[in-house]
Amino acid sequence: MSIVKEFIVPKHRVYFYSFFLLSISLLFGNQRVSVQIGILWFLFFLLCLQVLHQYTFQTEINLSKYECILLFSLLYLVRFIFCFAPAFWEDDWARYLWEGNLILKNDSPYLRSPEFFFQNQTFPISPEEESILSQINHPDWTSIYSPGINLYFALLSFLSPLSFIVFKASYLFFDLIICFLIWKVRGIWFALSFAALPILTKEVYLNGHFELIGLTFFAMSLYWIREKPRAISFFCLGIATHCKLWFGIALPFYLCFHSEHKDPKENIWKILKLSIYFLLGYLSFFFLAELFQLKGSALSIRNLILFTREFQFNSIAVTLVKFCNLPNENLILLLLVVFAILAELYFYRKSSWEHLLQTLTRSFLLFFVLSPVVNAWYCLAFLPLFYFQKEIPRANQWILFVWQCAYLTYQNLPYAQTGISHGFYEVPTAVILIEYTIILGIFFHFNDNKSILIDKTSNILNKSKYERNQGDR
Repeated sequence: MSIVKEFIVPKHRVYFYSFFLLSISLLFGNQRVSVQIGILWFLFFLLCLQVLHQYTFQTEINLSKYECILLFSLLYLVRFIFCFAPAFWEDDWARYLWEGNLILKNDSPYLRSPEFFFQNQTFPISPEEESILSQINHPDWTSIYSPGINLYFALLSFLSPLSFIVFKASYLFFDLIICFLIWKVRGIWFALSFAALPILTKEVYLNGHFELIGLTFFAMSLYWIREKPRAISFFCLGIATHCKLWFGIALPFYLCFHSEHKDPKENIWKILKLSIYFLLGYLSFFFLAELFQLKGSALSIRNLILFTREFQFNSIAVTLVKFCNLPNENLILLLLVVFAILAELYFYRKSSWEHLLQTLTRSFLLFFVLSPVVNAWYCLAFLPLFYFQKEIPRANQWILFVWQCAYLTYQNLPYAQTGISHGFYEVPTAVILIEYTIILGIFFHFNDNKSILIDKTSNILNKSKYERNQGDR
């Protein structure tokens, strides 16, 4: 019995969890585990890791400098080893490699789709390139990635051509920056929890998604927004928005956060100045693309808009709009997103940096709920918002896990659908409904949003009542 009590001491939990992750990473890194395990068993395994992570980091403890170095070394060794594992149920990585390699050949992924090289024999490609090309999804589409991201792909292709391992290992640099910022803001325990997060390891170091790049600049902007050199914050937010457009949601809230002057003219001048810094960050890589003669880079935004109009994936909003048989579903979703963000902005009152984090968390959640395409790794956008808060609502990390239901497509599920034709990436309606019911239930039950909604509703009623009384007088 004493051994059991000794084992559950928080410090022992951290060591057990770290070495357990190390053993798991060795299995994946040596390719002892493959997709043959099946999506349901894999998600169950990920669920066990998430439960273990929650149990390990539920109680903050004091660690010596030596212990911190040892634990961080172990956890980042885990992520490095995962770089040697093949991607699971993902093929986006093939396009990353292909587009970076194409730019090095003085060609443009914005002007020629992968399908073009299959159909046109006048452009010879090597067997290795052909292997990558054959694994690209949506080969008839030109690139939807921003020029800054594609230039980064090209840089990695220059350092190590067509190496997926190098691609994934390069993300460690951005990962360490976010971890450092979390340590600066909330201390070593929060940073350790971030370094041990299984969802992040799976999406970035197993499947190789590049979202960590934009996430780093977003975390830097959040860190600097409360400091005096605020221009850096807006510049970093501009770069983050260049990497992933949804980070631009934060811009109006940032501007409100810094509207300090009572004089409207001073506020307007300050808003214009800070907006210019944002635009400089956003446009900087378009200028860099022109410098490196990357043709058609401005088409990236158009391609992205067309892609979201053409495809829907794991979207509760699209599911409900189709159920109601409403016309112009993309226009309806766009209007709902704009209305939701404007409503949040209308009720936003500058009070503290913590309040800004909570408001942005709600706004991001509203955006993803109303978005036509919601991949599982998009939830990584919440990580700086969660980890910069004084207390991480423990239930929030379950939102990250529940979004993994996006992998439960008809193609990945272990049973065959007979007599009905389904898209290759289609998620069953029942899965989508359960997924978003749990996500919204967790968020609104555990994050003090009920009281916020009540306060806002009462403010509206009080305001309208006051206006009626003034009119009667």
